[in-house]
Amino acid sequence: MASVARRPERAAVAAIALAWLAAGLAHAVAPAGAAATVALWTAMSAAMMGPAALPATRHVALNSLRRRRGRAVLAFLAGYVAVWVAFGLAALPVVALLEDAAGADVVLAAALAAAALWQWLPYRRRCLRACHRTVPLRPRGWRALAACLHFSLRYGRGCVGACWPLMLVMAVLLHAGLAWMIALTLAAALLRGRRHRRAGAAGLAVAAAAVALAAPLAAGAAAPHPGAADDRPAWRCVLG
Repeated sequence: MASVARRPERAAVAAIALAWLAAGLAHAVAPAGAAATVALWTAMSAAMMGPAALPATRHVALNSLRRRRGRAVLAFLAGYVAVWVAFGLAALPVVALLEDAAGADVVLAAALAAAALWQWLPYRRRCLRACHRTVPLRPRGWRALAACLHFSLRYGRGCVGACWPLMLVMAVLLHAGLAWMIALTLAAALLRGRRHRRAGAAGLAVAAAAVALAAPLAAGAAAPHPGAADDRPAWRCVLG
């Protein structure tokens, strides 16, 4: 029981691990279809942004009665992930349209550049502060469940406001594999700290420039014969 009191959010950690496993299996199997895409985005959202919600999950667990702690944490996580799923349902069709119009390399470079610029804007800092706010929670009854859901939606909106450019990058790289997921998850964790914001923004800007410059080179190197172009985006040519 002592371990439960010290780490009440351990169920959330297990759920995040399962989300990583589900995302890895989905990338390996690569199923097609709209339902598979939504399922993949849901797993990726829980895996990548779940760690950012662990402090809030701990707050929910510690402020809930022991007999309903699991339900409270589940309700919070469900609402939090639902916010990111809603973001994906809006972002993925837009990304697909932009890729058809401008090409995946251009869209990826633009998304990385937007993520770098976003780190310096004051609205992002306000959203990040909202991610650290907590609210009182009722201990029992349907009002407790409603309070958990309301807190999860409020917390999720703050996290979307702070991290949406990185997840927009992930929307472009939806089927690129776990390596990009891990890299962007680490970037999101570092950029949540004020100390690493400048280095993170510079790194994203360099990545955007690298994608923009490497696109014609990678396509030309991967062309099957002189004068032929490869339709794959540069980041797929580089990564295979």
